[in-house]
Amino acid sequence: MEAQKSRDLSADERYLVELYLKINDLEKNLQMNPGDSLKKWDELRASVDTTRVRRALRSLEGDPEGWVGIYGRINELDFQRR
Repeated sequence: MEAQKSRDLSADERYLVELYLKINDLEKNLQMNPGDSLKKWDELRASVDTTRVRRALRSLEGDPEGWVGIYGRINELDFQRR
C-alpha cells in the first residue's frame, strides 16, 4: 500500500487529479457567486477530455489500489494550496 502512495502517476491519472482540483475550485468559487453556476459547470464540462477520464478509470478498475496514489497526490496538492 505504501508503494502505491508514492508511485509515479500516469498522464491520465494526473489528468484525473487536475480535474478533481478544478471541480473543487469551481465549487468553492460558486459558493460566493452562485449565479455563475450553470455557465461555469458547462465550461468545465466542455473542457473535459472524456477519453482520458475513461481510459484512467478503466485502468484503475483493473488495479483499485491505484487510487491510493491518486488520493495521495490530491491531498498533497490540496495541502500545498492552503
